[in-house]
Amino acid sequence: MLITDFSGVYRDEGFTSSLSAAGFDWRLLDLSGIEGTKCYCSEEAAGAIRMALDQEEEYKVHWIDSGDYHYMTFLFCERIRTPFSLILFDHHPDDQEPAFGNVLSCGGWVAVLRRENPFLRDVISVGVDGVFPCPSVCQGPFYVSLDKDVFSPAYARTDWSQGSSAPEDVFRFLDGVVSGPGEILGMDICGELPVRNGGKPEDLRINLETNMFIANKLKTIFL
Repeated sequence: MLITDFSGVYRDEGFTSSLSAAGFDWRLLDLSGIEGTKCYCSEEAAGAIRMALDQEEEYKVHWIDSGDYHYMTFLFCERIRTPFSLILFDHHPDDQEPAFGNVLSCGGWVAVLRRENPFLRDVISVGVDGVFPCPSVCQGPFYVSLDKDVFSPAYARTDWSQGSSAPEDVFRFLDGVVSGPGEILGMDICGELPVRNGGKPEDLRINLETNMFIANKLKTIFL
């Protein structure tokens, strides 16, 4: 697992120590010193992140901090060199056209991905308004992105509006994908609530509990 750290939230949650205690293999990539990354990713910041990723091993599971950095999915997807579809679990479509240029943002990276990635076949949005399509409509292989704002506040605390789903809903859908239409190439997870964004101890506890549930579930997909 690769953890991209922009805010220190995974340390504050106790997620990294919990992963170690549970025997997971993980690597933390500190990106907190790169300017121009919060919500919008400047061209210079994207270049610095790409350089940092180039120095890392290839991982199939990526934890990418809060939803403010969901554009990281774009950067992971551009490393895929085979036709694929994106399965996006998110309470928001993240497909707003940028106000200027093709700047990456947490609310518009999907639109840029559709326009610029030559290997992208389709984007399957799951969980917007609580809708979960039949997995058989999906054409693989797949990259999966999970924003925990798709969950109700009982399972995740974010600083964006949230849906009403549960973690079990996501993995029930993914089980149908794995057993049916195709291979999952990789997956990322975002939706933390950093202390600097207002995260309280109870928020961190709930997010840690859900993160460990997700990490354990991913064993059945990638291990």
